[in-house]
Amino acid sequence: MDATKLIELLGGTTKVAEICDVTPGAVSQWKTNGVPKPWVWFFESKYPDICRAAVVVPTSTPPPQPA
Repeated sequence: MDATKLIELLGGTTKVAEICDVTPGAVSQWKTNGVPKPWVWFFESKYPDICRAAVVVPTSTPPPQPA
């Protein structure tokens, strides 16, 4: 899950801080360190559609062609 994308989809740093009753600084750190597991579980249960939208699906690259 892309923490930055999740935070933006939930309304931004300040809104997420209000939802979680933490400081905006704490939420900003999630963009670098990742969202703590208990908060991931909370968001997945309360906002499942947003969490699905925040998942980054890696694009597969085709195998290299022989020379």
